Amino acid sequence: MSDTPDNLCAVGDVERALMGVPLNVYKDFLATQSTSFEAMFNESWYPEAEAFVQTYTHFTWKAVTETRWYQGNMKSQLPLGVYPIRSVSNCCIHLLPQTIWYKFHEAANINTVDSRGVQIAEPYSKAPDYEAADLWVDCRDGILEIPPTIKYLQMQNYLPGWNYLWLYVTDTENIEITMEYGYDDTSRPEAIKRSCANLCALMVLASLDSVLTGGQSSWAIGDERRTWGRGARTTGRTPDEFAAFSYEGMYSTLAHRLLGYVTANLPKFRRMQFI
Repeated sequence: MSDTPDNLCAVGDVERALMGVPLNVYKDFLATQSTSFEAMFNESWYPEAEAFVQTYTHFTWKAVTETRWYQGNMKSQLPLGVYPIRSVSNCCIHLLPQTIWYKFHEAANINTVDSRGVQIAEPYSKAPDYEAADLWVDCRDGILEIPPTIKYLQMQNYLPGWNYLWLYVTDTENIEITMEYGYDDTSRPEAIKRSCANLCALMVLASLDSVLTGGQSSWAIGDERRTWGRGARTTGRTPDEFAAFSYEGMYSTLAHRLLGYVTANLPKFRRMQFI
């Protein structure tokens, strides 16, 4: 079972969540083909867990580099909707898809430390003097700002009619931005990794219910018998946001412990907690 680079969790993390049982043992026990099991993990279980963690917290917990297009809003600030921003390598305002109105020449990163005290981007090398920059990148809050100093920088290259706001073009995404955003492996919290692994493990457990005999509460791995049947469980009601991962099958003891960790820790990382 191979890992995709910079996944929120690795296969080994999922195996640890499953009390150290290698995933290949599940594949063999379920009598599924290797390609079928790996496809379920890589194409279904892991992507679903990753998407949930990132959507629920409103953060990107893996580093992504891509070009995105936005519609101008006639304001000095343009929210990008992704957090955190690590760098912006290209930013252009277009009148038409092939016609550039203005290309920004120098971006300055600001707010480069998140509310946990983690460095999320390289500070502007000329800080605290931002006068040479015609674009400010608010890395923590995911905002691009056209600074007041741009008026002085553009005196020799004045664009008639531009009020130094993000130009709006009707029915057109006219702002082109190439950026890197998200946390990398070194800055990703351990609780995010473990929560993603636990959600993957819950989906693996659920797959056992579909093939094992009803009422069976244990199975042998080598000379050791694993029993994960009904028993102690977390108290209280599972929050609605996590209902899709709620599990009441044969292995509910382990499942409740896995989900209990997620529901106790993942809410701490929702974006509203950081602002």
